[in-house]
Amino acid sequence: MIEFDDAALDEMIEDWKDSVLEEIIDQLDRIGLECVNEAREKGDYTDRTGNLRNSIASAVVVDGKIAKTNLFIGEGKAQAHKFIEELASEYSEGIVLLLVAGMNYAVYVEFGHLYWRSLGEGFGYREEETRPYNVLSSAEDLADSLVEELLNQIKNEGITTD
Repeated sequence: MIEFDDAALDEMIEDWKDSVLEEIIDQLDRIGLECVNEAREKGDYTDRTGNLRNSIASAVVVDGKIAKTNLFIGEGKAQAHKFIEELASEYSEGIVLLLVAGMNYAVYVEFGHLYWRSLGEGFGYREEETRPYNVLSSAEDLADSLVEELLNQIKNEGITTD
């Protein structure tokens, strides 16, 4: 008969839980990077400064703390990181995969918007609308399917920490 003292058993269980958590974080980080690449490659907008594409990023958040990020360069990177930090604080419990476009105008590019266009001096203005573009929508769809696959794998097969 094998005997364990409670402290040793508790330590083994905690080590196992930590290794499973790390594997889930790594898998979500991989999914996040794949989604960031999808968004950067499939974005059908003209990115004149490069900031919008460079602000597309992902992060894995565990209990409100950023565990991993996929960030790029330049002004976009700084804006993405700032946005991720703001969002992370909203998820104080659980594991979350965030996919963001950090530039403040990303939502207008993604969904289009109304604006007033000048018709020239003395001619007034006319309301016009921009068309929506794919900034994150294809990446969000990809994230949904990949995370669902991961959850099904965990449910059906468990997760290995090899």
